Amino acid sequence: MQSTLVTILSFVAIAIATPIQLAARAVDASTASMTDAQGNVVSFDSATVNQAAKNSGM
Repeated sequence: MQSTLVTILSFVAIAIATPIQLAARAVDASTASMTDAQGNVVSFDSATVNQAAKNSGM
């Protein structure tokens, strides 16, 4: 019983002490966006939409 209690308290201490890294939000979610052919997130532009199937001849 004592061993279990020490183990649980150790895990709680580790969980509290571990720093949490939040992901950087590079894209504003309130604006229209899309990915280009290389996978980069860019602002939406209907004239430059990547059509992978059309570009590969399908």
